[in-house]
Amino acid sequence: MPVTSSIRAMLLSLAAFAGTAIPASADIYEIDKDHTEVRFTWDHVGMSRQGGRFRDVSGTLNFDPVAPGNSSVDVRIKVASISTGVAKLDEHLIRSGEFFDAQAFPTITFRSTSVAPSTGRTAEVTGNLSMNGVTKPVTMSVKWNFSGDHPLGTINPVYKEIYVSGFSATAQILRSDWGLSRTVPFISDELRITIETEMHRKQITSPQLAPEAAGSGAGPSSAVPQQLPGATTGPALQVPEPGSPAPLPPVEGGPPHATTMPPPAGAPPTAEPPLDDSLTPAPLPDDSAPESEPPAPRGEPLNPVDGLDN
Repeated sequence: MPVTSSIRAMLLSLAAFAGTAIPASADIYEIDKDHTEVRFTWDHVGMSRQGGRFRDVSGTLNFDPVAPGNSSVDVRIKVASISTGVAKLDEHLIRSGEFFDAQAFPTITFRSTSVAPSTGRTAEVTGNLSMNGVTKPVTMSVKWNFSGDHPLGTINPVYKEIYVSGFSATAQILRSDWGLSRTVPFISDELRITIETEMHRKQITSPQLAPEAAGSGAGPSSAVPQQLPGATTGPALQVPEPGSPAPLPPVEGGPPHATTMPPPAGAPPTAEPPLDDSLTPAPLPDDSAPESEPPAPRGEPLNPVDGLDN
């Protein structure tokens, strides 16, 4: 038996004896900085929601696609990379000491402590958020968007042979919990955080899902439809041959393309009802009435009386 297998077997035995569990192995990912955004918004004196973002975000993800609850994430954000689109505000947030103290606490970190899957594609990720010298727990709602070979790998050599996963996340915090209480309540204490990230896989250690199960970018033609629980199966949809017109829906009880019910065989033709005198059209206007004067021929100047000569 290889040494590594012996060590793992020993650890499993010790864990069973101690009543603890060894975390399952997971693939290791690194954040793609060029395709990761951490945005935050606040209420500005009740008139609008303003916001900003951090431009320097890095970190790693240990992701088990078969058992996402075994996953973990470690993220680092440079405080000085804050960008609100207003240079004076950015400088004040970083340098004044009334908000962030970037010199004393240059990095914001988030380290997960638990991952609780809610569906096959979503989970609640709880972790410790350290900011401005304060550490408090935060829970994020995370959606797993994609895992597979990078979709641009076939047209851009930069992404060739790159396996990528994508996630979206949201959270809400009170900034005063981290000592950022300046201007509350005029500027809201509540901050809404949204995260969009793509991550490149660097190491494979976990069992792999089938492409359709992992959402690996397989085209619609190769996707296998899944029946939702409680759904009923209807008649098969008849698809016309390419280039042929789609058939019109038939009228119930009649042949295809019928618009009215045909008369029974051998039945005499139905006589048309007499005209209703009350529906007689009104007489045309009297032709003897004088016609209005014909318009002036084109090219002639307009009458100055009309006031349109200028």
